[in-house]
This record gives sequence, C-alpha cells and structure tokens, in this order.
Amino acid sequence: MKEEIREKLRNGCSTHIEEVQQFLEDYVGSSFGIMPKGEIDVRFFMLLQDIGVIKMNPTNFEVVRDLRVTTAKARNLIYAAALRRTDENSIKDEILELMCSPRVPNEGRDVIIIEIDNPLLADHIKAQLRQWKEGTDATLNANALKMSMNGYNKLLMSLLNLQLAQQSIEETGEELYQYYQDIEREDTTETKLQKIISKAYTMYRDNASAITATINLLKAGRSLVTLFAAIV
Repeated sequence: MKEEIREKLRNGCSTHIEEVQQFLEDYVGSSFGIMPKGEIDVRFFMLLQDIGVIKMNPTNFEVVRDLRVTTAKARNLIYAAALRRTDENSIKDEILELMCSPRVPNEGRDVIIIEIDNPLLADHIKAQLRQWKEGTDATLNANALKMSMNGYNKLLMSLLNLQLAQQSIEETGEELYQYYQDIEREDTTETKLQKIISKAYTMYRDNASAITATINLLKAGRSLVTLFAAIV
C-alpha cells in the first residue's frame, strides 16, 4: 500500500472513530469470525469510503491502483457498495448526470456513448433500454456504453422533468422553436421533446459541447436562447 494511502488510513481512523467502531461491532456480531470473507471485503471497502481513503464514486482504475486488486475485484467492490448505498431516486439522478456528458463517436452519427465507471448504473441503463428493445454495446470498453440515439432519447425522456423541459423548448431560438411549432399537433409532449433533442443533435452534431449544454438547460428548465446564440 502506498504511503499516501497509509497516511489517509491513519488520519481517517483517528477522525472517524464511530465508523471504525461500527465496523468492528458488525464483524464481531453475535459470533466472532462467522461473517463470510466476501462480506468482510465489502464492509471494509465501504469503511474505506466512509473515512476518506477511497472516494465515494471511484473509478475501477483508482480502486485497482490504491488497493492492488484485480479489475474484476475492483468492479465487484464498487458494485456491491453502490447497491447498498443508493436508492431509486439517487440512481436516476446519477444516470441523468452521466447523460449530460455524452460522446458522439466518429464512426456513426446515430450513436451515443456514455462513459460510466459505476457498474450498477451501467446495469440499470442496460435493463431499462432492454425493456424498450434498445440494445447497448460495451464490447470494446466496459466503461463506455454505446447506444442508439433513439435509445438515448427514450432514456433521457424517462428521467427529465417533462414540464420544465417543455417550458425550455418554448423559449428556444427561432429555428428550433419553429420546428417545435411544426410538430406541435402531431405528437405527445414526450415525443415532441425527443424530436427536439434529435433536431438539436442534427443541427449541432459537430460541436462537442452542444448536446451536453442542451440537456443541462433542459434539465434545469431554463431558456436555450443563450446556448444557440453562442453556437451558431
């Protein structure tokens, strides 16, 4: 273990006495030594997070580097800890945050890539897209989840506050607003918003920050005028 990690461990144990005490009490329990090794590893990993030795949302590489474990072991620890710490609402918030930083690959204009280190969130996204018969691909990189633009739109719409998002759309720049007016009587609000995001993607696909900025503003329910004025 590197000296930096040792120092964090010493400081963490001295300033987080209650967390350390709780871990020891759980370990001793009703019978010393009865806790399975896998459970001990997960509990100790969570303790390291609580006392600041390991970040709450670490990458696989950070856990491998700091704890000298295999990639598979690091992934399992992150997954188990996240499963115990998160609820449905926090999972949705974290996924929406990830979706605010999409990447558009060079090989396809109808594909979106989401960089994701948390395997629990990745499984949640895959399961949701599978319900809509939308596939994902992480063959080349387990931390880069590739999905269709349609699947991305559906997932995004399931997470956004539609009322706030519609308010933003109604305040957009002239071109997108005209497009919104053209499809107003054709579709439901949700479908219209999906089309608007697709339209913004088509208009500004060569600007790496355009999709992220669009989603951030939609999520916040603010006007898109500033964004479009800056990009055009």
